[in-house]
Amino acid sequence: MGERVRGFLLGALLLIGFALSRVFAQPALGLFAVRATSPRAGLLFTEGEPVDVRAHVIGAAARMSVEYAVKEAEGPWQNTGSVVVTPGPDGTGEAPLPLELPGRGLYALALAARDGGQRVTNETSVAVVFPPAPPGAQSKWGLFYIPIAVLDATHPDAPAEVARNIRLLGASWARYNFWTQTYGKVTVTEGDPPTGTADFARAASEIAALRQEGVSILGEVAQMPQVLSSRPEATDQVGDAGPLWCRVKPRDYGLWDQMLEKLAAKFADEIQVWEILNEADIPNAYWSGTAAEFAEFVDHTSAALRRGNPRPRIASGRSSTSVSHRGSPASARSSSGRATSRWRSSRRTPRRPRTEPSVCSAAPPR
Repeated sequence: MGERVRGFLLGALLLIGFALSRVFAQPALGLFAVRATSPRAGLLFTEGEPVDVRAHVIGAAARMSVEYAVKEAEGPWQNTGSVVVTPGPDGTGEAPLPLELPGRGLYALALAARDGGQRVTNETSVAVVFPPAPPGAQSKWGLFYIPIAVLDATHPDAPAEVARNIRLLGASWARYNFWTQTYGKVTVTEGDPPTGTADFARAASEIAALRQEGVSILGEVAQMPQVLSSRPEATDQVGDAGPLWCRVKPRDYGLWDQMLEKLAAKFADEIQVWEILNEADIPNAYWSGTAAEFAEFVDHTSAALRRGNPRPRIASGRSSTSVSHRGSPASARSSSGRATSRWRSSRRTPRRPRTEPSVCSAAPPR
């Protein structure tokens, strides 16, 4: 199991680049801007197919020249040139870029355009990868799923585009994180006892897109919804871990267990492997409770998942180090003992919380 998820973070750079390209794709109305566009989401292509990238201007008043410079990220190859763009009455226009990339790799693309005295620039990345092998559940190659809606919720086709890019990068697995946003709308009706509901609508869309591409899913129970948190007013934030209220135990395990049971049942056909938290040993980061609270959380969460779907394998994300620190969640024991297995880690020294999303990339073979 551990080997299967080793590559889940690889390739995240390209997906983050895609996310940011979508966020900043639409400038304000009337603003002069230039950007790279393509029928292929994320500017990601496979070897042998045309690299269809275009210089697109917005808010332009007249015919103009757009300069481009493209450079291999980890190699000496580079090229420069220019294309002429003639805007229409609405001020928009585009022209194909004759990039003529030499082959597989990651390339930095810079654009510059001038309209009268105003000069605008834009930088992005273009990638060419080898055609992926068919997906398979026994594959050990996967990617950390980055939900584009976290950055930009205005593109309903984004889940399908992200899933396709994950496959183009060769991944057969994705780690899908149930963060505060991905549970969907979570509501609690107070009573004796209180009851809770979650619609899981966004997760359903993104997971369906992954399965449509044949990508298998590791579901991670990663964060606590604010309405279920034992500390809903605590907003302290550390790195990329989110506010404190999403990194602690629930206020009512009855409500939490209800939601997790429904979650596992909802995705019983799509998710056959679950992970409960990750890197919980980093102080005050992805888990901010005590070791005893962590063990209790694992017990409740694994039992609720199994009630919703008894078939999946369930693992408790262990730690970011190979050293168990006394009193840390890494040294805690689950009372159930057999409910979960623990990931093993090859890291030798503790590390500090990240200040931005973790990004790893692997250069494709040349």
